[in-house]
Amino acid sequence: MTHTPLRTILVSVLAVGSWGLAVQAQAPARTTTASVARPASQGFIWSVERDGQTGWLLGSLHLVTPDAYPLPASMESALQAAQVLMEEADPDELKAPEAAAELLRRAFYPSGQTLEAHVSSATYRTIIDRATKAGLPVQIVQQMRPWMVAVTLATVEMQRSGFDPALGIDKHFRDRASVLGMPVQMLETALEQISMLESLGPTLQDALVLETLEGASTEALQARALMGAWKAGDASGIERILVDGMKDAPEVHRVLFVERNTRWVPKIEACLVKARCLVVVGAGHLVGQDGLVEMLRRRGYRVVQQ
Repeated sequence: MTHTPLRTILVSVLAVGSWGLAVQAQAPARTTTASVARPASQGFIWSVERDGQTGWLLGSLHLVTPDAYPLPASMESALQAAQVLMEEADPDELKAPEAAAELLRRAFYPSGQTLEAHVSSATYRTIIDRATKAGLPVQIVQQMRPWMVAVTLATVEMQRSGFDPALGIDKHFRDRASVLGMPVQMLETALEQISMLESLGPTLQDALVLETLEGASTEALQARALMGAWKAGDASGIERILVDGMKDAPEVHRVLFVERNTRWVPKIEACLVKARCLVVVGAGHLVGQDGLVEMLRRRGYRVVQQ
């Protein structure tokens, strides 16, 4: 399957990170079943051991279809054995009044400005047409900044294709940790994640909008390939889809993956030293030479896929 770096970026944002934004925050809760193991070769989970301390790295997809469940037994076993859950960020923080106000400030133009003034007339007409067909209020779309338009339209299309943020793997483990009374730590804030989207710059944001408009089903098709590799425990497949897909956009790969992984490693190590830590992050953060699996191996950890 061919895809451009820009489309890979968009699928990374939607399917791999914990980017909840306003769309995810409104998703209804749904009950999932994860206690029954499904037959699978390997789960997208690695045990991490050093100096007698054990933990786990688990690759997450933020939007999945119902057939992602039940999860592999190795994931449930890790949760039962863990003492602390560590994830990328908690989208629920955006529900707090101050954070919600900051999201609105960053994702929407201030009064007196509209999207129409910041994109070409042809692009704007296409956006409004797509938004109308998707059932999005035109008045709201008119106020969105380009990156928010791209994420929102693509999310709606993926939800129509059966991908549900309420079923996201990271959300599932947060919910399970809450039931178990397990402490939960975050590697960054949701607003910091939004800042990374903003840092892509207006040119790339506009290009993301155009990529989204070119094909309504492409993101869902690529996300299905991603989920197929995830279900098979195929780290090489995830790497081909995400990491190799960004080879022509090294700056974006550096910002979204390499720099974040580098910042996360000391926090992950601190958690592993203190407790049996289950680390749940986007699957793309685990693969490749700059992935967390290889980073921890270079620091003397024994990291084995389960």
